[in-house]
Amino acid sequence: MLVTVTSENMPYVDEHTRVQIRKVEEGYYRVSLRYGFMEIPELPSQIVAAAAQLPLRGSLEEATYYVGRETFEATDANQFLGWQESLYAILARNSADMTRYYALPTAQVVELGTRLDL
Repeated sequence: MLVTVTSENMPYVDEHTRVQIRKVEEGYYRVSLRYGFMEIPELPSQIVAAAAQLPLRGSLEEATYYVGRETFEATDANQFLGWQESLYAILARNSADMTRYYALPTAQVVELGTRLDL
């Protein structure tokens, strides 16, 4: 089961359109979860509810969660003014940790990251 979480440009997403499940091929399913920008995602409960609808082998205790992370760096090769780059880099560095924000079990999370020049 591959899960994608999207934050929409609206405050709330209707419960009936929050979860979409699509079969990719035999044994593989894509679950899309949509949340509004004012909502606090309830990822574990939504994943359990989606998994209950699918013929999956194994359990969620065996699941691995892959989380993306971007690190922004202020360098001389910039498109912004120096202070703007520094401010954006500080705000990004102090943003919420996705593992905690989505209430994922920390022992089951793999974080993949990239460094980006502002």
